[in-house]
Amino acid sequence: MPAPPPWLELLDLRYFTVDLSPDHIAKVKSSFFESTGQRCSAFDVCVAKTWQAHTRALVAGADSANTAAGERTVRVCFFANTLIVLCPLRSKISSS
Repeated sequence: MPAPPPWLELLDLRYFTVDLSPDHIAKVKSSFFESTGQRCSAFDVCVAKTWQAHTRALVAGADSANTAAGERTVRVCFFANTLIVLCPLRSKISSS
């Protein structure tokens, strides 16, 4: 059995919300395919855009009071509502 997830308080998470339009995601996916010949998912686009924003914030906010960016542990964490996926499964289980 896998270990339980860490307490969220210990992760020192920063909240960040961004809206990416379907058109923007399609453009990024198309550009990625044209430049690499490989496909990527909408989730890949979202992770890349989040990481890009994070990196820009580190560069813009770097000062002597902060630890150098290269010395910091950084994690990207996504939470997803899986209820929509589990509800059909749950109804199948309860009906059997």
